[in-house]
Amino acid sequence: MRAIPDSFWAEDPRFDEVVARIEPVAIRPNPEVLDSLLGCIVEQQHPLRSTKKVHARLLDSMGLSVLKPEDAESYIEATLKQSVLSESKIKALAGVLESVKQGNWAREPRNRAEMGQVLGPISGIGEWTVQMIELFDWAEPDVFPERDFHLGRALLGLPNGPRTPAQVRRFAQRWAPERSLAARLLWAGLGKSGIGT
Repeated sequence: MRAIPDSFWAEDPRFDEVVARIEPVAIRPNPEVLDSLLGCIVEQQHPLRSTKKVHARLLDSMGLSVLKPEDAESYIEATLKQSVLSESKIKALAGVLESVKQGNWAREPRNRAEMGQVLGPISGIGEWTVQMIELFDWAEPDVFPERDFHLGRALLGLPNGPRTPAQVRRFAQRWAPERSLAARLLWAGLGKSGIGT
């Protein structure tokens, strides 16, 4: 984990306690967007995607380490058998499968614009999903998912914490160009040291 600048906890000294308690977490970039996308859809059903291993367990049960387009249909079938998903998540998985069948994953997207072209037409896939892929899988340093429920909850615990996504976006500017680190600290601080309570 990078050295954490003093500016992160200038707003709230409870960050000191969070930083002291969290374990360094190595982010291993995953350039396979389809793998990341399906993991994001499945794990969005569960609180705090960063701490869950649902996607990894499903891959393991199939004898896979990374999901490729040719494995998408069997992965989705396994997901539907092993997980209880909302109707919107089932529709998103169906949209991804249709996209794979149409050949849209012949080449993996390598930047935000390409990702938008591939993901944009898929129902149920929005900005939050793109940001999760950028933050967790592409290891982008300056991403702050302003619509993330848990980040919003954590920010409400700060003095004069923002309440709307637009306010969150403006508030998070103070952490640029390390907003990804700020998001990870806020997630780690939920329920610890009173942050988010």
